[in-house]
Amino acid sequence: MNKTMPPQFKTDFAADVFHGLTSYPKKLSSKYFYDEKGDKLFQEIMQLPEYYLTGKEYGILDNNKEQIAQKFNSEKGFDLIELGAGDGKKTKLLLKHFLEQDLDFRYLPVDISQNVLSQLTTSLEQELPGLS
Repeated sequence: MNKTMPPQFKTDFAADVFHGLTSYPKKLSSKYFYDEKGDKLFQEIMQLPEYYLTGKEYGILDNNKEQIAQKFNSEKGFDLIELGAGDGKKTKLLLKHFLEQDLDFRYLPVDISQNVLSQLTTSLEQELPGLS
């Protein structure tokens, strides 16, 4: 039996592209789209009227920030861990409210893009200097 050995790759990127484009259906991981240019493009897409999710989510958080603060508040404090933090637009609404209410918490943003996390860190240091 003569089986063909899979090719060897020097990088994870090369392996991912090979396996993604030789599979059915073809696919590429979204982690490769989120560089500086991809982050900017996605932020522009989120501003489009057709991409209504961001606005709806923002409204939900704005209308319920007090109840959210009450549910999260604890004598021991809490960690607010955000998966897919992006530019933090929606979460900043909660963070500002939590700080105004003097809640004991830490914010831990997680995102696939180091670029967007760096931008978020810079904006949070400027806008919310007391944030942990």
